[in-house]
Amino acid sequence: MEAAGAGRGDSLDSKRRSDRHSNGKANRNDCASPFRQTPPVPNDLRARSIEQEAAISKETYADRSDLWRLALAALMRDEFIALDKDKCEFVYTLQRATSARDVVEGGVGMIYLALGVGQGGKVIATENDRSKAEQARVHWRRAGEQVEKVIELREGDLLQTLKTDVPQIDFLLLDSRSSDDTVSHAKRCAPFLAVVIAPDGPFRSLVLPYSSGLELSAYLP
Repeated sequence: MEAAGAGRGDSLDSKRRSDRHSNGKANRNDCASPFRQTPPVPNDLRARSIEQEAAISKETYADRSDLWRLALAALMRDEFIALDKDKCEFVYTLQRATSARDVVEGGVGMIYLALGVGQGGKVIATENDRSKAEQARVHWRRAGEQVEKVIELREGDLLQTLKTDVPQIDFLLLDSRSSDDTVSHAKRCAPFLAVVIAPDGPFRSLVLPYSSGLELSAYLP
């Protein structure tokens, strides 16, 4: 009876400790979150992104016809896909921890990157779609001067826009359909993964246990 009672008490105490730990963890994450530092633009974008992603069916992804490519291009033109909140907060924290000053993103969903860049740093955004680039400028303006002033937007194919006038990069985010969600869309990401996980290549890479996968790679030539 005593053993059983002690067991129940231990379980209850453990649950209370777990609850306190969980509550404390949630509060700490909220305080550290980059989304607390701006107007509600990132939250708006995340909600919109979830709705837009839901509109793209698995059948749409499975189709590879020319008609599919045209339809997906039209849909993506109006999308502003952002990373999941937990991924955003990880990226932000990693930037701060490494004091990344010169940051590049392949895309324009980078309000959290602008918040995480070091003092005197800069974020270079590159976007191939002009309408999406214009939309991004509106979001950055809403987020405030602390975001807008550190972003340099380059329009065009990143293979061209990043050829010249690029500092030594401290942090690179490829938030695209060929390099994000490396678990749920491994086939689509295969060309990218072939580079970063090549045994004799200059990268050391691992997949992080976030929703759909997130590849973290270090360049170690």
